[in-house]
Amino acid sequence: MRDHQQDPAATVRPSVPEPMYRSRLTGRPVTRAERIAAARARVTIDPKRGVETPQWIVELAKQSA
Repeated sequence: MRDHQQDPAATVRPSVPEPMYRSRLTGRPVTRAERIAAARARVTIDPKRGVETPQWIVELAKQSA
């Protein structure tokens, strides 16, 4: 393959900047991995509390960190 040709399998879709989330208590930026971990914890705990987990949290918990 020539240097000027790009491998179609190696193309990556343009990255869309992820919104910045901050802690309500400290104002510290919260990473994507931290958000996913918190969602997974909530999906586990909510049934024990007798609360229905919102669908957007369930979807977030399914993502890989």
